[in-house]
Amino acid sequence: MATTPLDLILRIPARHAVREAFADCSTGAPTCGGRIGYYATKGHAVHAFEEALAGCGLQFGELSGTDFTGAEGWNTLLVCNSGNCHVGYARLSWHRMESGRYEFTGYIS
Repeated sequence: MATTPLDLILRIPARHAVREAFADCSTGAPTCGGRIGYYATKGHAVHAFEEALAGCGLQFGELSGTDFTGAEGWNTLLVCNSGNCHVGYARLSWHRMESGRYEFTGYIS
């Protein structure tokens, strides 16, 4: 099944590969031969989600280090195509474990 390049559409289709790639960055999600564990920092987690988007020609809208404050929380970010056109939303939630590492969950809508 051919996939339409995301820079030609206005929203992410329901069965587009980016949804699974993004969700696979969540703690405990099955990935290439292993499972994602807890992230050492929030920055490491956000970078993993950014890489999943980039692999599909997408990026977060405006992203800053202040978007992920506190030991736990959630954030909704714009997802944009290569033309910087808003095509969806990314929802990331995090929780700092007693070990100091972070559990992250993410999905795209």
